[in-house]
Amino acid sequence: MSQHISALILLLCAVLMAMPVMAQQKPGEVVEWIGLEGGVNWTRGRVTADGIGGYAGSGHKPRSVSGSLACRAAMVVAQRNLVEIVKGVRVEGESVVENFILRSDRIRTTVDGALRGAVITSRQILPDGACRVTMEMPMSGPFAAGLYGALSRPPDDFAAWKPSLFRGINGVLDLLVNPAQAADYRAQQAQAAWTAYLQGLQQRLDRLERLWEQSDGNTLAQKKKRVRASMPTGLVIDARGTFFIPSMSPRLRREQGDIIYPNRRHHAAHRQGNLVSLFMNDLHLAQRHPRVGERPMVVKGLKTWGRYRTEIILGNEASEKLATWVGKGLLDHAPVIIVLD
Repeated sequence: MSQHISALILLLCAVLMAMPVMAQQKPGEVVEWIGLEGGVNWTRGRVTADGIGGYAGSGHKPRSVSGSLACRAAMVVAQRNLVEIVKGVRVEGESVVENFILRSDRIRTTVDGALRGAVITSRQILPDGACRVTMEMPMSGPFAAGLYGALSRPPDDFAAWKPSLFRGINGVLDLLVNPAQAADYRAQQAQAAWTAYLQGLQQRLDRLERLWEQSDGNTLAQKKKRVRASMPTGLVIDARGTFFIPSMSPRLRREQGDIIYPNRRHHAAHRQGNLVSLFMNDLHLAQRHPRVGERPMVVKGLKTWGRYRTEIILGNEASEKLATWVGKGLLDHAPVIIVLD
């Protein structure tokens, strides 16, 4: 009998080990477990961790007091587990949060601040008197802003201000060697900047006049309203069958490899803490998600790009369509959902 029980336990362990990393918490949601104590909910953009603690003090205490002390111990454990899970969150390719923490004191401070803002979402007193606590930390906001800012900055602080330093040194040398020539050069630069600015203003005025002449009695505001009404309200990428792996910084590419999204115009929004994308495992639910609005555009991903499977390649037709809408500002506020298996 004991042999049968042991065999059953081994079989159960094998099944659990064979389960995929992705798991479904609620309909349509994608959860990636990092360790046994918690993981990342890529649909809600949150990191969660559990902690179990008990009260081992001497003497008799009321159950309410011992339960409170046990939950305090559980919260400490949950916080420690949350730190370890956050370090394992994928940011870009194979890079995880821990890589950025080791490279930058600024990122370490950002992550520490986000962890201090974690909240308790559930607390349960167990039959044996122990307490289970679940803590949750949002990835959007300061956490995402710090990491996205690190992605767009040079790897070291010197590289960030080196060009300005060299320009300043060259300017001082020019001024000392030939002050008259340096003054003429600065005047020419200022004149060129003003000329370019005035030309840009004139081009904008010309475009406005053409729009007004072509309005056929309709105001420019009405035309803009019709254009906005015809635009998609968001983007859904169907990446099923591509073995795509979620990360905080997925990219959409053409078949030739050019990046369509995100581009430089989106980096400002991402540095404000907006996540590049959310992830779901149900296409119909993704199309009805509030993030992508009432008229989302749906495009099919062909395959993944690179060895880490964190970037998606789109077909030529889908690429051209998406590039057109990106140019019109469709994804300026990152209304993107990627659908996985």
